[in-house]
Amino acid sequence: MKSRNVPQGTGVLYLVRHGAAMEGPDDDVRPLSGYGQREARELAVFLKGGGLVPDTLWTSRKKRAVDTARILSEELGCPAAEQKAWLFPESSPQTAFGNIEEYFVEYPAGKLLVVSHLPLLPQLASLLTPSNWATCSMIPTAGCLHFEKTTVWSLEQVIAPGRS
Repeated sequence: MKSRNVPQGTGVLYLVRHGAAMEGPDDDVRPLSGYGQREARELAVFLKGGGLVPDTLWTSRKKRAVDTARILSEELGCPAAEQKAWLFPESSPQTAFGNIEEYFVEYPAGKLLVVSHLPLLPQLASLLTPSNWATCSMIPTAGCLHFEKTTVWSLEQVIAPGRS
């Protein structure tokens, strides 16, 4: 993949679904499976190869999301992820949207990567770009929705490394 040249003053947002998790009775503490760890590393390689490296990472507090964010941070060489209580699957997409918008008011040309879950991610994506609901509704594990904003949000690409 070629490195992307993002126009100056453009905000960049990556919405990432956590990698595949192990089964377990307590959903909050299920870690990534070996496959999920490989998925997260593949995504990091893809992002880095395309020059798509964030300067800020946010993640849900669920173990599989924290594990995914840790792998991305290590592989991309960016700061450790900040855990956010409002990034759980059942969280309000309006709250997440508001927090993301606040970030880009403070950092208009920021690059933010958010690791979370279904159904929050497609709900959030529909607030960013309502016309892309079908494209964003079934993001695979370790899949990434790449958005950019100058005045309004646009979906630039759907990234699903290792999948055709």
